[in-house]
Amino acid sequence: MVCVHETLEFIFELLIYLFKFNTMAAINKQALQTHLDAFKLPDSGVLLSTLPIQTHFQWEADPVRLIFFGDGPTIRMLSHHQQALKNHVLQVVRDRDVQLIFSSQAPPQQESNQKKKVEKIQLPYIKNVVAVASGKGGVGKSTVAVNLACALQKAGHRVGLLDLDIYGPSLPTMLGLNQEPKREGGKAIPVDYHGLATLSVGYLIPADKAVIWRGPLVQKMIQQFLTETAWPELDYLILDTPPGTGDVHLSLAQMVPLSGVLVVTTPQKLSLIDAEKSVEMYETLNIPVFGLIENMADVECPSCHHSFQIFDQGGGEFLSQKKQVPLLASLSMSKSIRESADRGKPLYEQSEQTPFHEGIDKIVTYLENILSQNV
Repeated sequence: MVCVHETLEFIFELLIYLFKFNTMAAINKQALQTHLDAFKLPDSGVLLSTLPIQTHFQWEADPVRLIFFGDGPTIRMLSHHQQALKNHVLQVVRDRDVQLIFSSQAPPQQESNQKKKVEKIQLPYIKNVVAVASGKGGVGKSTVAVNLACALQKAGHRVGLLDLDIYGPSLPTMLGLNQEPKREGGKAIPVDYHGLATLSVGYLIPADKAVIWRGPLVQKMIQQFLTETAWPELDYLILDTPPGTGDVHLSLAQMVPLSGVLVVTTPQKLSLIDAEKSVEMYETLNIPVFGLIENMADVECPSCHHSFQIFDQGGGEFLSQKKQVPLLASLSMSKSIRESADRGKPLYEQSEQTPFHEGIDKIVTYLENILSQNV
């Protein structure tokens, strides 16, 4: 028999839930926008309404997402006050958590009707486009991308490797290539590396010269690298993207038919925080996140061969469970990985089998399984 007290308690909880739901439903976008416009930057007192910012609301998300769009300097300035801005929003949205996302590229859905809608680039000769991303630099993203491309090729696939890390291209060094692509019929010919079709902005700009480009130029470069390059027929095109969640990633999501994304992190808390942002961004943009790759998970002492952790342990598994994204591999640090990259010869190309090879092979097997219908 059901207890009267339990029944009343259930009804009370249900009423609280309905009250919260109806309260949130009653808050319309205009009310929140008006509240946002009154936000003042803590250090200068400048009103948000005076800044060149557009705000996009995602009410159905949990937590509620507010995406701020604007030019790079303004977005960077606003993001420095993220916590104060979130506290300001929570004064209105009291009963749900809020996530703030800052982007330096305008949302397609808020563009003027007169502007041409960004359409996906057609890549009929490329079956799968896989981006390798990371929230933070220095976690070994390029190492993973290069060795993954080599492993896929060794598995019998036709593979291309495109370096989109505009401000810090790694491909020329890691592959030992220093030649400008030839042109034929108005298109660039990818530089061959033992059968890999490769392209990098580093092939075009001297290593000691900095690339100082803003969003529109970056977007144009991505488009040219994909459409004005004579890519051969490929089973996989691996994209080595820049760290973070900036213009390149938004342009990729807008223009490129991505099959999915691999996110590289280390077990360190700082890296995990930014890796989670990267996962969140791609999920927000409806791009499948295939999985996480935990790099620098441990290191083996060259004397006693005992393994120990420099960047903590279990971080990849923790983020995997939190975001419900599979952890595909945990890769160890080793001197040989650094030496092979500096020599321009990826470690996977060496004949000796190592735990690093085994980890990369796990990623290859996973991609083959989920993308088998496309190859």
